[in-house]
Amino acid sequence: MRGLAGRLRERILADGRPDLAHKLTYGTACCAECGTPFDVAEAVVARWGA
Repeated sequence: MRGLAGRLRERILADGRPDLAHKLTYGTACCAECGTPFDVAEAVVARWGA
C-alpha cells in the first residue's frame, strides 16, 4: 500500500491492531445498506485522510 493508506496501515500495526491493518488490504467491499461496491483503502482515506 502506498500513500496515506500505507501510512494508516503502518500506524494501525504500530498500535498493535494487525486485524484492522489486514482489513485495509481487502480491495473492494460492498455497502451493508445499499450493496454498492467500494474500494476499502480509498474509503478509509476519504473518511480519515487529510
